[in-house]
Amino acid sequence: MKVAIDWCQKNISARNPRFSFKLADVYNGYYQPGRAVRTGGISVPLRRQQFDFAVFTSVFTHLQPKACAHYMAEAARVLKPGGKCFMTFFVLNADSQSLMKSSGARMSFRFPRAGYFAAEEQKGR
Repeated sequence: MKVAIDWCQKNISARNPRFSFKLADVYNGYYQPGRAVRTGGISVPLRRQQFDFAVFTSVFTHLQPKACAHYMAEAARVLKPGGKCFMTFFVLNADSQSLMKSSGARMSFRFPRAGYFAAEEQKGR
């Protein structure tokens, strides 16, 4: 989101230039349907083994399996040996499935797909 990147550049990078924020203007059927660049084709513009730590908060929860695998590989590429990565995901297990059936869950992943579940019906289905 351009507005978020602009805010980070103004409020974080301006105070500490070790932090850099770039907009990856990629296609997303829900958020950015007019973009030509598909998620799976983007390489993170960073050198191999450059970082000790990487953070992916609420990233993989919005991607399909192929794009997840791509970005996980990119994280592995840019992390130094022994580097750490923090990633967030939704857990789909017996407890979460029970909550979804009883309407006790905040999100319901009720649409099965090939290798994953979606919270919303996809367009064209």
